[in-house]
Amino acid sequence: LTITATDKESGLASSPYSFDGGSTWQVEATKTYTSNQTVNIWVKDNAGNIEKQTVEISKIDTLAPTNVTLTKGSVTSSSITVTASATQNQMGIRGYQFSIDGGAYLTEQTSVSKTYTGLSKNTSHSFKVKAIGKNGKETESSTITVSTNDISVPTYSVSPSGDIWATSKTVTITYPGTKTENLVYEYSKDGGSTWTSVTTSSVSVTFTSNGNVIARVRDTENTANTVTASTLTVTKIDATKPIIQVGSTITILQGTNYDTMTGVSASDAGSGIKSLTASITNTASLAVGTYTITYTATDYAGNVITTTRQLKIVRKTDSLIRNGYIEYGDNTNFPDLNYVSESGVEFLRSSTNNEKIFENSDFIPIESSKTYYQEITIRTNNSNSFNYVGFKEYDYDKNEIRAANVAYVTGTLTTLSKDLNPGDTVIYFTDLSKFAISSSLPYYNLGLIFWNYKDSRGYQYPAETYSRNYSWDLYNYNQINKENHTITLKRPWSGQTMKVGTEVSQSSDGMVYNYGLIPGSYLPVGVWKTYSNTITGTTTWPNQDLNKFRHATKYIRFFCLENYSYAGHTPVTGLKTDYRNFIFKEIN
Repeated sequence: LTITATDKESGLASSPYSFDGGSTWQVEATKTYTSNQTVNIWVKDNAGNIEKQTVEISKIDTLAPTNVTLTKGSVTSSSITVTASATQNQMGIRGYQFSIDGGAYLTEQTSVSKTYTGLSKNTSHSFKVKAIGKNGKETESSTITVSTNDISVPTYSVSPSGDIWATSKTVTITYPGTKTENLVYEYSKDGGSTWTSVTTSSVSVTFTSNGNVIARVRDTENTANTVTASTLTVTKIDATKPIIQVGSTITILQGTNYDTMTGVSASDAGSGIKSLTASITNTASLAVGTYTITYTATDYAGNVITTTRQLKIVRKTDSLIRNGYIEYGDNTNFPDLNYVSESGVEFLRSSTNNEKIFENSDFIPIESSKTYYQEITIRTNNSNSFNYVGFKEYDYDKNEIRAANVAYVTGTLTTLSKDLNPGDTVIYFTDLSKFAISSSLPYYNLGLIFWNYKDSRGYQYPAETYSRNYSWDLYNYNQINKENHTITLKRPWSGQTMKVGTEVSQSSDGMVYNYGLIPGSYLPVGVWKTYSNTITGTTTWPNQDLNKFRHATKYIRFFCLENYSYAGHTPVTGLKTDYRNFIFKEIN
């Protein structure tokens, strides 16, 4: 309350003002009142004159805010909003001050709400508010407790499941819980180098090859709140087709039950081969003709690949020589010849400018106790072509049998009286009296054939029948000592150890092959001619019967020496020799 007064006569006294009806006087013309009341104001001058006035003071607000409360507002994993309310029925509310976790009150604000950010997830906090009236009066609220939200870890599901092979897999990432504005759903397929945002509560991620995925929920207001699922490794994805390996065209005789999977294989570097099938499996019922076999390989991931192979069914013949009647329509079994068809006649042709040897590919099994018929039909374009035709012989292990394996000087069979070891220079025998000694002996007689050969079965052939243990040019004729029954070698023995008692003969040689079909002849020009003979039994050295098999023969191959070169005869150039009817068959 402020008093304004003047006095023109004596002037105002030194303490002219009284606000309590003269009880006290003061120099100041102002006094503050904090409550409504009636004030008796006196003013005096220097002459003692007093002027009185009564003033009514009203509308002074002394009320503090009431009904001060604090309520929870929006809550995230990193923020909490609280809202205050209060009443003051006179001057009203001036502002609010907020406090968290018992800390100091913050600067006064007029807004009723306060948002705290950067909080940790799943954490409890206490809050209070102070309401301030416009009269400066303050009232505190009671404490409330509010917790930030927790953030759930993303989960994965894989289809097909992890232990199943597939060409691709889908990973479904689920983000549980409620998504608030501060949360970002993300996943990464490159170990966290880059991230893909997700706007929904789940997402499907497709893998076409093995890989990894990481899912996370990122809090934009507090990165420390971010939760990341463990890395999911996606395996057993195979998007690569298998590989099928097939052989060349299959050619079989009509009525043959042939396994069409022979020579066929499939591989798969990923999931592995689940199945490999052929479209044709029963060949025995097929008619003569050419068929296409489709092979299908499927891996465990479901990748499928197919490839094809030709199957040729040819008519069955009585010849043991496959394609002997050119029934395959090609040069099967005779790779050194060329297939020709002229005027409805099929044959195989050999073209050469020099001496030429060829044989069929297959080994033909025989039994020497049986009788066989062989035949060839042949023609040439030059009358000076000199040919041998017959067969080569092979033992149980398919080793070629030559004359050196059966040949020996008759009557020279003896035994070793001492072991013959590598490095020895003298061989000791029980008897050398029958050995041939002559300066004219050829090199193949200056050797030995040891009758101790065993085949892969362990069978040892009898003496003077068959052996692969022979050696020529071992000594000079004058190194044979019939008195001491020794032979001094030209060089130290380099072969295997030959035990004492081993039977041995003086070596020899003879006709290389069996030329029984054409034993050396000029061939007809321009016309087909057929040659034939029969073979049965076993020939015994020194006989070289062309109608018998050598000892140990278990297989044969058709053989031809054409355009033979010998003393006084020059091979024909531009020679063409045609062959039909390679027949070799059992007749009883």
